[in-house]
Parts: sequence; structure tokens; C-alpha cells
Amino acid sequence: MAQVLHGCARTTEAVLRAIQHSQDSLAALARRRGANPKTIVKWRARGNVADRRTGQAEPRSTSLSAEGESIVVAFRRTAATASAAEHRLRTCRWVEEEMCVCVALRRYAVAAHA
Repeated sequence: MAQVLHGCARTTEAVLRAIQHSQDSLAALARRRGANPKTIVKWRARGNVADRRTGQAEPRSTSLSAEGESIVVAFRRTAATASAAEHRLRTCRWVEEEMCVCVALRRYAVAAHA
């Protein structure tokens, strides 16, 4: 079965095994593999050749308790209601302003033709 590598992987298990068992100098291995000599030292010092896990050593839970979830839901409902009310208020004000402009234009038109 072929080894599945992540996008940033530069080596396979076979390459790491070859580096660990190689008698060549650090500089020669670094040139051959296109890596920094410090990286070769690190790869040689590893106890195994398996790809290491990245990320947090101890993943933290992202789920909320039941109480925390109810608080968040209540806040979102309040915020959504306030946002909807504010939108309606702005719409009403805009309609009122447009109506005032229309009335003023009609009065001006009537006065201009009289």
C-alpha cells in the first residue's frame, strides 16, 4: 500500500530510513535531499520514521456545555431581533423621507405651473 503524504511533506518513510542508516556526511545528505543540514540532524535523531502529528498535543474541546449553548442561543436571538427591528426602523425612515421629497416635488410642480 502506498504511503499517503500531506501537502507539505518533503520525505517518505523510506527516505527517512535511508537518511538514518546513511554513513554520508550531513552536508552531502543535505545537498542530495535539498534540505538544511539541521533538518538532516533532526531526522537522524528521530526514533522512528513515521510522519509526526502536527497541531496541539492535547486537543481542546470546542463544544459548549448545555448551559453555555443556551446562553449563546439566547444572545443570538436577541441580537437578531434587535437587528431586524433596526432594519425596519431604517426602512420606515427612508420611506418617510422619500414621501416627503415626493410631496415637496409635487408642490413645486403645481406651483410652477400655476
